[in-house]
Amino acid sequence: MKNKIRTIILIGITVIIFYILFRKISFISVIDVLLKAKWHFLLGIVLFEVLITLLKSRRWQIILESIGYNLPFKNCLYLTLAAFPFLTIMPSQSGDIVKSIFLKDKIPVSKTVGTILTEKFFDLLILIMFTFIGLLFFPRKGILIIIVAMSTTLLFIFFIPHRTIIRKKLLGRLIGKKILSKISNLFLSLKVLLDKKNFLLKIINYSLVSWLMNLIEISFLFYALNIKIPFIFVLGNIPIAIFVSFIPVTLGGMGIRDAAIIYLFSDYASNAQLMGVGLLFSFFRYWLISIAGLFFLKKVDY
Repeated sequence: MKNKIRTIILIGITVIIFYILFRKISFISVIDVLLKAKWHFLLGIVLFEVLITLLKSRRWQIILESIGYNLPFKNCLYLTLAAFPFLTIMPSQSGDIVKSIFLKDKIPVSKTVGTILTEKFFDLLILIMFTFIGLLFFPRKGILIIIVAMSTTLLFIFFIPHRTIIRKKLLGRLIGKKILSKISNLFLSLKVLLDKKNFLLKIINYSLVSWLMNLIEISFLFYALNIKIPFIFVLGNIPIAIFVSFIPVTLGGMGIRDAAIIYLFSDYASNAQLMGVGLLFSFFRYWLISIAGLFFLKKVDY
């Protein structure tokens, strides 16, 4: 019941935000922009989505291997695709947690959730790096300070001495051994990657390549709608829109991500064009692959 209420609230807020946006932007003009989209760029986006999904599935497989679980690549791919419908309807990219439910009979839930959090950690780290590079060319002082603070926090989390913290007898007495064990499992894959440099290097490489492809793919959205924009500007600003979409108030970050894109890229295109970019972003990055993911829900059997 609580989940239904939360979903209804998310839908309601999403509709309200789009209502506000379309009061300022002509819906007809947005449709006109979308109808004039260059199809060869849109086909390129579909190809990128396929490659990125394969890379992310392989990266997750490597993280699982690092903690001693050898899940076949096909299974990792099916689970990644099956999670997409949940990513679309749940806030803050939390839909990936559904993987832990599918694997609960093979891997402790807390360990699987830990691998998913590790994926998110590296996603954020790479996005912050790209944002920092982009902001060096197109400075936004306030955002740069936030990015430095975020990166410092993430690096602290990564290099924090987990062995010392989670094994303290005092902490065990305060929260209980069972809860302490679950906390330990959440940090397990991060700790292992810090110890096993060969796995760490692979994860960094896969994260770099997949997110570089992500950003090229997103730049194709602008090109498809005849928006001429430097790639380095996309590099520095799209991650900010993605960070904003992590705020858990709408379905899949829709609405607030569109508003962020309109604000950040207003010097390069009309509001109607940028609204078109936001809508295509949601369609190709969430809805299209979520529809495909529905077919893989039937193939997941653990």
